[in-house]
Amino acid sequence: MKQGPSSICTLQALRTLARLECFQLCSFDQCMYGLCATKPTTLSLLRLSTFKDVTLSKGLRGRCSHRAKHKPLQGIQQDGSFATARAKIYPVAMNRALAIAVSRFLTERQLQSSVPQLPMDLQELNNTEMIDGSIAHPDYHR
Repeated sequence: MKQGPSSICTLQALRTLARLECFQLCSFDQCMYGLCATKPTTLSLLRLSTFKDVTLSKGLRGRCSHRAKHKPLQGIQQDGSFATARAKIYPVAMNRALAIAVSRFLTERQLQSSVPQLPMDLQELNNTEMIDGSIAHPDYHR
């Protein structure tokens, strides 16, 4: 609590979940996964201890260990875009680590689906296309 966590981390429901063995909070800096800024992040993980283990093995237990300072995520760039735009999308390496953790969880339990394909309303959300990290949705609040 001394480090000023986000308001969701102070909710009693989340604090109760955090006491369960299958639930973990993982705090780290996204620069450990290749973001060109520090960006402190906390994820609530359900049965994804692999992600937490990998993350805490990076840098200073998941925190920035880079000697050179990162360019801050504040202000407006010369092209008029917000400096925060580069941090809108999770770094590819972070997405990959999350996918590996989910895959490992499923593999360890040898879970197989009896459903041959996703329901129609979920099929439109299925996307494996990766976009360049410099591409982000436009900022509408100026």
